[in-house]
Amino acid sequence: MPVRVRWGREWHTPALLHAWAQSEERGDGWLGYVEYHRETAPGFPFAVGRWTPAWNVQPEGATTPRF
Repeated sequence: MPVRVRWGREWHTPALLHAWAQSEERGDGWLGYVEYHRETAPGFPFAVGRWTPAWNVQPEGATTPRF
């Protein structure tokens, strides 16, 4: 599912949501496994995949926070 994802204060888009899982170690609910591409320098892109709290994942094109 196409989404945008926030880490720190930055929103990254496009990103793909691959899965949801309930956090067993944290009491704050669901985590989404999100993959996105970024460039550390021009011409050096790489893919990042990580679990992130649900409130950092929004449908692509969203302009306001869900939470």
